[in-house]
Amino acid sequence: MAGKILILGESGTGKSHSIKYLNPKETFIINCDLKALPFKGWKALYKIDKTTEGKVDLTTSNMLMTDNPKHIEMCLDFIDKNRPDIKVIVIDTLTLVMVNEFMINAKIKG
Repeated sequence: MAGKILILGESGTGKSHSIKYLNPKETFIINCDLKALPFKGWKALYKIDKTTEGKVDLTTSNMLMTDNPKHIEMCLDFIDKNRPDIKVIVIDTLTLVMVNEFMINAKIKG
């Protein structure tokens, strides 16, 4: 079983910045904030490759930008089955996904 770590902290304390120190060849980032990572040079380290159809190519990318729980689940499943090179998966920021899902359900239910 893979180890799991949850990092919690106040805004601006360096949680996302710490991604800078991970090995990008073994790391996959699921960026739920849908914005740039907070350190210089991140674009050279974390790439989102596209297929000819314009979809994210999970076989060669090491980053996905989505806050959709179903896309996150599909990505995690794909990496588990097809990407033995990936040792670390970072979901930044998972709480955003949970809040968005709660707000969508709250609107539907009134």
